[in-house]
Amino acid sequence: MNPPGPPGTAPAAGIARVPLAAAGVLLAGAYIAVALGAILLSRESGKIAILWYANAMAVVFFQFRPSRDWAVLTGALAVAVMAVNAFTGKDFGLSLVFLLGNGFEVLLGAALLRRFCSPAASLQEVCALLKVLLLGGVVPPFFSALIAAAALSAGGGDDFLAIWLIWFEGSALGMVALLPLGMLLLVRGWRSVSQEVSRPEVVLGLVLVSAVAGWAPQWVEHPYIYVSTSLVLLAAIGHMAGAASAVLLVSIIVGILTAKGAFGPVADTDAFGEALFYLPLILTLVPPVLLAASLERVRRTLRRLAESEEDFRILYNETPAMMQAVDPQGKLVSVSEAWCRRLGYCAEEVIGQRPSEFMTAESRERALEEIWPRLLREGRIDGAELQMRTRSGAPVDVRISAIRQRSLDGGLLRTLAVLTDVTEEKRLAEQMTYLAHHDALTGLPNRMRFEDGIQHACVHGHRHHDRFAVLYMDLDQFKHINDTLGHGVGDELLKAVAQRLNATLRDSDMVSRLGGDEFVMLAKNLCSREDAGAIARKLVKRVAQPVLVGDATINVSISLGIAVFPDDGKTPAALITHADQAMYRAKRNGRNQFCFFSEAAPEGDAPAQA
Repeated sequence: MNPPGPPGTAPAAGIARVPLAAAGVLLAGAYIAVALGAILLSRESGKIAILWYANAMAVVFFQFRPSRDWAVLTGALAVAVMAVNAFTGKDFGLSLVFLLGNGFEVLLGAALLRRFCSPAASLQEVCALLKVLLLGGVVPPFFSALIAAAALSAGGGDDFLAIWLIWFEGSALGMVALLPLGMLLLVRGWRSVSQEVSRPEVVLGLVLVSAVAGWAPQWVEHPYIYVSTSLVLLAAIGHMAGAASAVLLVSIIVGILTAKGAFGPVADTDAFGEALFYLPLILTLVPPVLLAASLERVRRTLRRLAESEEDFRILYNETPAMMQAVDPQGKLVSVSEAWCRRLGYCAEEVIGQRPSEFMTAESRERALEEIWPRLLREGRIDGAELQMRTRSGAPVDVRISAIRQRSLDGGLLRTLAVLTDVTEEKRLAEQMTYLAHHDALTGLPNRMRFEDGIQHACVHGHRHHDRFAVLYMDLDQFKHINDTLGHGVGDELLKAVAQRLNATLRDSDMVSRLGGDEFVMLAKNLCSREDAGAIARKLVKRVAQPVLVGDATINVSISLGIAVFPDDGKTPAALITHADQAMYRAKRNGRNQFCFFSEAAPEGDAPAQA
């Protein structure tokens, strides 16, 4: 398992994966090489600060490893510091001073970065990168320089402030030059950084920066202006990888030029002038990496916006809901693919049109006079129902929910709407409503619908003194037909009888199937009982005609009973019961006829004949 790095970092290949002992050897070897290289780059005369990258490298190295490994790494660091001093001829006492100062600087910088800084954030946030440079590149050299200056000035009588400035400036410059690249490697790894740096435009930019850094100090009066300009340009095109690499490269080039004496006239001023020699370089190196971090944040923001826009576009186009956006002038500016697919248009045809152009006349009027004004007034509408039309003219029922979107200055920017196709939902609802009030076999109103109708007829009759009749019917010998010819033939017979009954209706009448072979009719607007008799006579005669079902010709008839409001009953229950009783009298009297209900008539009285 890879050792965990600091929060916000990705595991780095190489350093993070090697065994601890190998990591210690690697740290010691790298520290010795970098330190000796910095010493070779420094001037032998004068008091110009050594460009000290070794501590910065060690601080970054520590970040690759978990805190539990730091004790071993510290031991490796101590060996490396003592070895460097031995190679350069320092005595043991002086070596201990350098060990104390360098060791303290590395441990303090590593601890501050681990505790307070996010390497990932430092690559794309100016404040986070400034915190890295401050806590890792300024604070540790500040205090380590105090330790070293105190020890060295106390023993040899050298100037404390000059020693402190030389130590601080050399270490701070090394930290500033190396930490941005170190954080980049820590977060993205060697492979990603090398791929970024190897881009042609970045390589060209690094060549240009190197040329400017090598030329300007020798030929112009204010070289760092030119160097800074080239670094800023590279930061703009090379991102953080290019800027961090260029900053380190420029510091190395300036160190080489210093070692060759290119800055001789400037360096030969006084002790403090020599000590502060690299301060302008530090101020030159910091702004480009800050700019790169700022641009990384901008690029990240733009990338996220582009990704969000793409996600929204995909969601907008691929969602199964119909979606549309309308500008302040009430014209379509975008529609989803589902919108186009359902209505049969392509987007190019509808953009710039008004949504009302694709509505039925009634919905168009309602949308313009009610829904659109309410949306502008209240800011949203939910569940308003409209009816659109497809290209072929077919109606599409939709339920629309919309919001009003305002611009930063408070003006209307657009309205966004989601239209849910409820055509099938409404069809099923209408079908369920129809089935709830109609007989599934014959399509006639069912018992519920009839009871509702007779209830209203009674209320109206009492109020307006109207006369109406209930005609109760039953097919004669229907059980025999079912038993001999089958239920399928029986069902077809019921359908045929229902059609004949329905054909005799007046506009004000209603005929219902109560169940089985029982039918009932509500005949309104009667002037007398004789009007009901005329209707009954017509029904008996119409039904009695032979019915052809398949290959079978069936002779059928009905028995019918009549109850008239208010003579034979004043409530729905009484009228239905009395009409049923009259129907049974008709059956007992020979079928294929009708009878009026009469409480006074003896059971054996002859009924009126059809």
